[in-house]
Amino acid sequence: MGGFGLVLDLKSDAQHDASEGDAKYVSAEAMMGYFTKAANIFSLGITILEMACDLDLRDKDVWQDLRRGRLPHNLMTHISPELTAVIQSMMLEEYLKRPTADDLLALPRVVDVWHKRKRIYATANAIKLPT
Repeated sequence: MGGFGLVLDLKSDAQHDASEGDAKYVSAEAMMGYFTKAANIFSLGITILEMACDLDLRDKDVWQDLRRGRLPHNLMTHISPELTAVIQSMMLEEYLKRPTADDLLALPRVVDVWHKRKRIYATANAIKLPT
């Protein structure tokens, strides 16, 4: 597992050797010493939320609410309901209920964007002329 300065080999039993990264992005379970792949999903959820609504993670009340799975509704009004639901699922307090990376990659919107980008890439490479 790795992200935001926290690096840990989840295949190893030596999880006590982990070094904390930026605490603003670390899940509640990781802060208590229980490191899972779901912690990365949580961190990614906070990152997406931060980018989508210009969230200030220095606010300690917001920070605590995020760890409890509560999103700042006053900022969420500018985000689509679809993205709000995805972010909320990624930041669930119960880490076992968070989606996996495969779950997120299988979301219809993600699949649509992936296929579109593959077509754009294939088209761009197909029209390049040899020099």
